[in-house]
Amino acid sequence: MSNYTYRLRSIDSGFLAECCEMSVTAEGLTEDEALSGLRSALVEKLTEPNAVAPPAKQPLIEVSLKPAPAPQKPGPQGPGEAM
Repeated sequence: MSNYTYRLRSIDSGFLAECCEMSVTAEGLTEDEALSGLRSALVEKLTEPNAVAPPAKQPLIEVSLKPAPAPQKPGPQGPGEAM
C-alpha cells in the first residue's frame, strides 16, 4: 500500500484535495468526493504507462491518505523581531 499525505481546502466550487508528495490534485463538492478523486488520481498517476509498449497487466495499487500536519507559524527571523 502506498501512503500519502494531503491538504484539503475549501474553494468556491467545493473542496480541493492536494497530495503533498506528488503533484496531484482533485476537486469535489464535498470533502469525501475530493479525497476519493485524489485517491483515484494517484492510482492513475502511479499506473500510468511510461513505455512505448506498456505491460499488458497493470499492477494493483492501493493508496492510503492521511491529513498533513498544519503548517507551523514562522518564528523570529533575525535580531529585533518580536515573537
